[in-house]
Parts: sequence; C-alpha cells; structure tokens
Amino acid sequence: MALVGDFRQGGGASTRGRTSTSDNQQRLNGMLHVIIPHPEKKRKDCIVCSKRNVPGGRRETTYICETCDRKPGLHVGTCFKRYHTLKKFKLLNACQTLDIIHIHIFNLNSKVSL
Repeated sequence: MALVGDFRQGGGASTRGRTSTSDNQQRLNGMLHVIIPHPEKKRKDCIVCSKRNVPGGRRETTYICETCDRKPGLHVGTCFKRYHTLKKFKLLNACQTLDIIHIHIFNLNSKVSL
C-alpha cells in the first residue's frame, strides 16, 4: 500500500485548537462589530469575565458578537469593549470581575429608570 503525497510538509492547516492569531486580527481590526441577543435565546459564558474553573465565577450572557466568526458570548458594554480593543482582554482577578458586575448592574438600573 502506498501513501499519496507527503503529509509532513504542512500543506494544510490543522483544525484543532484555537486560532488566536486570526481571532486577534478579526476582533482587533477596528471595524464595526455588532452585538445582538443570541438568535436561539441561548445563554453563553462571557468570554471576558466568566471563569468556570473558579467556584461562583461563571458569568453567563444572552448576547453575542454577530460580526466575529467565533460568535463569543459578551456582556453589553465593558466586556464587549474590552474584547474588541485589548489584546489581553480576559479579566485576571476577582476585583476586576466585581467591577464589571457593578457596571452591569449600574447600566441595568439606568435603563430601568429611563
């Protein structure tokens, strides 16, 4: 049995793992990105402030970026802005996450009083 072609020369791209370089190019491209409610009304972890590996750290949202290929779950406002403007967008500690939560609560209260 003979093999056709030499697969060791890297002719094709692997589909496994993250494509962080292209993801960075797409999300940090300065183009207009549109945030919409998830079309199927599903909840997704916020890619910026959710931490599943920490007890009580999971933060879900019903919004996604329609423009990005990954369709990441994002909270409206600060999380959306961080994801599309910072190369290292992930929140690192609980204080940052709490700040984001307070901003979300403030934004919700502001909308209710209008």
